[in-house]
Parts: sequence; C-alpha cells; structure tokens
Amino acid sequence: MGLDQLIKECQENRIKAQGQLYQLFAPKLFAVCLKYSRNRADAEDNLQDGFLLIFNKIGQYQFKGSFEGWAKRVMVN
Repeated sequence: MGLDQLIKECQENRIKAQGQLYQLFAPKLFAVCLKYSRNRADAEDNLQDGFLLIFNKIGQYQFKGSFEGWAKRVMVN
C-alpha cells in the first residue's frame, strides 16, 4: 500500500492503517521529540501525544507537500 492510500485510510479512522503509519514514522518523529525534550521519557510521552494530534488532525492534510514535514509541524506545534 502506498503512503497516500495509507493516509486516506487513517483519515477514515482505520486502526490498522494508523498502526502502520505509526510504525513508518515513529522513528523519525521520535528524533524530533528528542530534540525538544529534556530526556528520553519525556520524548516518548511527547511522541505518543504527538501521534494523537496527528491522527486527530490528519483530515486536514491535503496531500500537498511532504506528509513527513506536515507531521513534524503538527508534532512540534
């Protein structure tokens, strides 16, 4: 399954797709969380909170530009 299809399924709240998206992007987004966190435990908490935000806002993603960049902006803000 391609990334665009995976995102569309996440927009439809499909749990399996959300798990796949998490597996795909968690390592990269965890690096972002480490950059902005005091320690590893805080970074792990921020990663989980950030993915909740991503899944809540994923309907706003319009397939313009990089999804990874969009996800990083959601995670940081």
